[in-house]
Amino acid sequence: MVAKFYDPLYHDCDDGNRFRAAGYDYSHECASYKRLSELQGSVLPRFFGSYTFKTKIDGHPRQICLILIERVNGLPMSRLEPKIFSKEERQDIMRQIIDGESALYAKDIRHEDLCPRNILIERSRNPSNSAEESQWFPGVPISPLLRWNIYYGYPNSFEDWIDWPWQRWLEVQYKETESTITSEQRQRWPVYDWMLEITSFS
Repeated sequence: MVAKFYDPLYHDCDDGNRFRAAGYDYSHECASYKRLSELQGSVLPRFFGSYTFKTKIDGHPRQICLILIERVNGLPMSRLEPKIFSKEERQDIMRQIIDGESALYAKDIRHEDLCPRNILIERSRNPSNSAEESQWFPGVPISPLLRWNIYYGYPNSFEDWIDWPWQRWLEVQYKETESTITSEQRQRWPVYDWMLEITSFS
């Protein structure tokens, strides 16, 4: 089991307000784990609840929020050397990442920090604007042929792991999902012929 603390004194933030950032991340992560309960233990670790840790620093009482999650027996992709994996193994890893991210998206959760340091490789192997939300098709599985097209950037974070023609591979792996794509989805994530010819990340 792993305890993840949201301590404002050590919390990273972009706007300079560590307390607001810690509270935001804590509340959103708790809500996400609860919404994704069906995916716990497969796509993401099991969630064991949220708690408050009470302590004192220099005689002053402090309360720090934390969550308890399953300890995954693995390493972040960022600490692994891609070249020690065969192309087939790396393709399998990328397919699992795509499937996992797509499963989150189908539950109305968009991962805003999808990158190798947040992907664990096992050693053994609240909408505020409904109109804005609706244009992204909440609750609807979206074919990876659209959202994982090389043009839209998701694969870029994993370029060290990918040494094969990404777009061609994606088209083969997820060809069976093409029939599920609606005209509205194609308008949101248009795919043009010139996109299919992109062969490198930039």
